[in-house]
Amino acid sequence: MNMPSLSTAPETAVTLTLLGAFGLTRSDGTIVLPPGKPLALLAYLVCSRNRRASRSVVAELLWGDSAEAPRRASLRQALFAVRNALGASGVVSDGEWLEAGAHIVTDVDTFVLAIEAKQYAAAVQAYAGEFVPSFASPGAAEFERWADTERRRLLGAFLAAAVQQLRDLIQQGNTGQALPLTARLVEVAPDDDEMWRRRFDVLSLAGEGGQMLLEIASLRATRADEGVALDPSLERHLGRLVGALARHASETEQGRDTGGVPAVPEFQGRIAEFTALLAAWAAATGGVPQRCLVIGAPGMGKSRLLRELTTRVKQRRVQVVLVAAQQRERDDAYAVLAELVSQLVGLPGAAGMAPSSAAVLAVLVPRIAEAFAVAAEHAPAGTDLLLRRLRALADLIGAVSEEDPLLILLDDMHWADAASIKTIDFALRRVTAASVLLVGASRHDVPELGCGGAEIVLRPLDQSEVQALIVSIAEVAGDASSRALVEFIHPAAHGSPFEVLQLLRTAVSRDILRIVDRTWVVVSEQALDDLCHEARSPQVRLGDISDAEREVLSLLAALDAPMDESLLLGLLDDTSGRATITLGNLERDGLAARDTRRRWSIAHALIADDIRATTPLGQPQQSAQRLGAALLIGARALPDVRRAVRLLLEGRDPEAALKGAVRWYAAQGTAAPSVEEFVLALRGSQQHVEFEQALRRQLRWRRAWWRQPTVVAMASVVATLAVTIWYLTTPARLVLSGEMNPAAMIDAEVPFEVPPRVEVHNRLGRISRARDGDTLRIVTDSGSKLWGRTTAVLRDGVAEFDSLYPPLLGVSGTMRVQLPGLRPLILPTPPSREELRVMDFLLNGKLVRSAVGTVQVQPGDSITGNVRLRYTTRGRSLLYVLAQTTSWGVPSADTTTVRSLLAGVVGARAVVPIALVAPEREGTYWILFAQNAEPAAVWLLSGTNWRCQQPRWDDGNDIAAQPEATLLRSVVRGEIPLSFEYCDESRYREVRPIPLAGIRVEVRR
Repeated sequence: MNMPSLSTAPETAVTLTLLGAFGLTRSDGTIVLPPGKPLALLAYLVCSRNRRASRSVVAELLWGDSAEAPRRASLRQALFAVRNALGASGVVSDGEWLEAGAHIVTDVDTFVLAIEAKQYAAAVQAYAGEFVPSFASPGAAEFERWADTERRRLLGAFLAAAVQQLRDLIQQGNTGQALPLTARLVEVAPDDDEMWRRRFDVLSLAGEGGQMLLEIASLRATRADEGVALDPSLERHLGRLVGALARHASETEQGRDTGGVPAVPEFQGRIAEFTALLAAWAAATGGVPQRCLVIGAPGMGKSRLLRELTTRVKQRRVQVVLVAAQQRERDDAYAVLAELVSQLVGLPGAAGMAPSSAAVLAVLVPRIAEAFAVAAEHAPAGTDLLLRRLRALADLIGAVSEEDPLLILLDDMHWADAASIKTIDFALRRVTAASVLLVGASRHDVPELGCGGAEIVLRPLDQSEVQALIVSIAEVAGDASSRALVEFIHPAAHGSPFEVLQLLRTAVSRDILRIVDRTWVVVSEQALDDLCHEARSPQVRLGDISDAEREVLSLLAALDAPMDESLLLGLLDDTSGRATITLGNLERDGLAARDTRRRWSIAHALIADDIRATTPLGQPQQSAQRLGAALLIGARALPDVRRAVRLLLEGRDPEAALKGAVRWYAAQGTAAPSVEEFVLALRGSQQHVEFEQALRRQLRWRRAWWRQPTVVAMASVVATLAVTIWYLTTPARLVLSGEMNPAAMIDAEVPFEVPPRVEVHNRLGRISRARDGDTLRIVTDSGSKLWGRTTAVLRDGVAEFDSLYPPLLGVSGTMRVQLPGLRPLILPTPPSREELRVMDFLLNGKLVRSAVGTVQVQPGDSITGNVRLRYTTRGRSLLYVLAQTTSWGVPSADTTTVRSLLAGVVGARAVVPIALVAPEREGTYWILFAQNAEPAAVWLLSGTNWRCQQPRWDDGNDIAAQPEATLLRSVVRGEIPLSFEYCDESRYREVRPIPLAGIRVEVRR
């Protein structure tokens, strides 16, 4: 007779998909094992602790409706199927224990590892759907219950990770990615009101008020169809959101009637230019990279055009990067490039950049070295450096644009350094097939940008376009004075949209103009004419700002870059809250603006010029000194130090600048640049000779001092370090882990038996492998016989023993683990008694905190919820199970093995889900929980020892069949005496005190 042989398939990596699908495939997509019990067996092993489980547990899970012999035979057949598909290493057998091969990769591991590493975006991406969907098989009811438990646990982990990622996106102001994430949250958890709350919050934050109202109405209609009301707290929250939306709409309408000139009016006069940009974007999304340069005088609307383009493209899945060049850094080579790279590496897809490119760019952005695990690759200045950086930038842009279309906006390019512009220009030429659009904005042509891109020149608005801009705020009446409004303002503003708005704001603040019933009213035509003749004066454009507002604008003008709100409030010493009010007034008047990352800046470059022109003598230096000192405290990278030092020098505080520069340089250690490179990096457009000389002296002295350590001192340090390492890493003690650790109960799946595990630790508390190959022994003081393997060989600093089976009444004396050269490890004595108690339960929405509680239902009603139990178990050698049954129904059919319990623990917790149907007859019934040392619930609840081969019901000792008075008394006492028959020749019966807990069910109409 020919016996079938196992497949000799090579041990290649295979993927076990458990989330959103159920299958086993190879890397080329070939199906290795279809859904079925063999695949379910493999799934359970892979998800178990250490990928191991006992044969009896697996057989109970998948063939629970069969007797012991057929069950074991079915298990062997399933193992043969798995090994035939994966080879002998697919599942390894060690007697009673089964272990899945390490080469089997599962998406659950990827998901869990991402959560443990706090990589929440990767975890959300890895969670493709619910755990083991749509699997059912005869006899596998226990497996299906286990899968349900895992499904709930993994779903909860996904929701927690998604909520954390959502918080990060909101903090970054990235509502574009937050919106689809909240849509997925409510899709996978449609009954979770908290997920709906987050969905509506993000819709409100993103300005999607109409969509929010539609989804609120849809949710209310769905819940009404299901006969379920919304949670009152959610209803109140929705009321606040809808009320805020209504107030915002009302305030928008009222702003037209009360004389307010909006900070951002309707977009006027740039239709052709905007259409050209949209055409370039359409070509870019088709896979053809595009470049555009928007040229216009100050105030012509270059930045507004970029903002409108961003708003339009963000309606779809797109990544946007905005970099604004700064006048203070126009002479710093690669300053703009460093900011561009810093933003690009934070986008999805950047991880696809080659390590060699990351090493080149890490010189510009040091955090790249840590994120990509590379060393910064320095190179001398010259053509080679430019080539290396443009190739690396092209690689980064290509990797990011593969994820989603990429829009790069470079504002104020007239301040950008030439090296950055050349690098960006040549890098985009190398990107040949990518969805990338670069749009620059400049006051004049940028020769360094090269050719091949479209130029969009913003001309001044003509009189009709100025009139359309004014009408977009309020109507212009047909009388002569109203017509004079347009005729005066157009030539005074020279066609600049910014100048038009500033004149209107100044006229309204001086009561020269008013808005009444959404119509412009000219109060004094002569005053308006005089104002327009003075239009170019900074005093006119700024209006009557307060000293507090001037201080804020002076600080923002000194930095000449967006400033974090926390830093700004700290500089203003905002203890009374007045600074917050001042910022609100400046934003309302269109003088300052706050972005989605809570950073403040002056609303327009012309306003910054006016501030510098009208600020009292000495205040610019004072603002620069305060700002530089604050920035120097948190400076980490060279650009941050450079900006702080330059501000301190502008503020005429060279001493503080010198101390800060020396302190930062000393903190860099061997990573510090050369002294001359550092001095030149700090110089900028203005040279401070005395400061540079003092800096060179201090830095060279420090470097020279570090180069003179003596040989003896170095040898002493090395010897001391070697002895210390040897002492700390020497094996010091034995540590017990495994089944005796009650913390293991946080794992939802603990097998019936977990062997004792002993680790060798060094003095640092870490596992030591120095004694690998040595043998550990377990002995007793009294010499009592121990059944099972009592010796184990150390491998990787760890030794595992079989579960110990002493005689029935336990071991007399102390058990200890011995390893020559180390102090013996005394094994803890297990508890002497057992306990099982109900801590509290939540059934049908009612929370009861009582060991003996009651739930009232009507005949045939559902009973759903959770019960929280506290239990104590005895010795390590026993198989403990937690069983559940009811005093109604058929005891032999209505019993459940809830789970296996950890032996030898005190006060452990367990949460048991309940899903039952009440009996049709009125009366008092019980939901019962019992624990003891038997393989499954049917043995424990029928009072039958496992040696009897089959459970024996209806013989007078079934727990659920006891009288109601007996059950009440036993639940109050916490145990019930039960006679167990052993079915041997002696007909021996043992009366055991079985730990019992229960919930009384009152069925009344």
